Amino acid sequence: MRVRRWGAGLVWVPLVLPLMLSGCSDADGSSSPSTPSSPSQQSSPSPDATPTDEGLSIPSEAVGTDEASAKAFVRYWFEVLSEAMTTGDTKAALALSTKQCQSCQSITGRIDNVYNKGGRLKTDGWFADRFVPDSPSKLKTPAYFIRVRQSPRALINSDGEVVDRTMREATAMRIVLKRSSGAWRVSRLDVIR
Repeated sequence: MRVRRWGAGLVWVPLVLPLMLSGCSDADGSSSPSTPSSPSQQSSPSPDATPTDEGLSIPSEAVGTDEASAKAFVRYWFEVLSEAMTTGDTKAALALSTKQCQSCQSITGRIDNVYNKGGRLKTDGWFADRFVPDSPSKLKTPAYFIRVRQSPRALINSDGEVVDRTMREATAMRIVLKRSSGAWRVSRLDVIR
């Protein structure tokens, strides 16, 4: 197994990865999040959304300081990232990440690169499910091994031609959150191979 990471080693991967991939569910009992029917529906703030200093509206279920709100925030972050994939606007995804999250910078940089060259991405996005806590995860900086379902994607160049396709896949990742300005932020994201 190969780990693509930007920081310290992952000690718990060999123990937790088989559990993630074998179908364990969230600790909160939900099986999997519902998939929004279109990316534009994903970023619509709920009526109970809480505005941030950056002008974003974070859904109320992702605002607290408990484990349920941390998981809800992870799901929301991937919804925002998915919206960035289809619009080319990565500001919100970056605002929901710390400046130390190198992989967050890398992912949004790749999206920016596509759109800056006149291209675009066509996808339903990425969706996080199957959360397994990374022991010894602390509520102050919760860390989870997650499965990220990546919808099929088409890369379209400035001439409107499809130049690359990826099929649907599920990728194991490790995500670490941190509290900043009274809200969750993604401080690290590791792809596990």
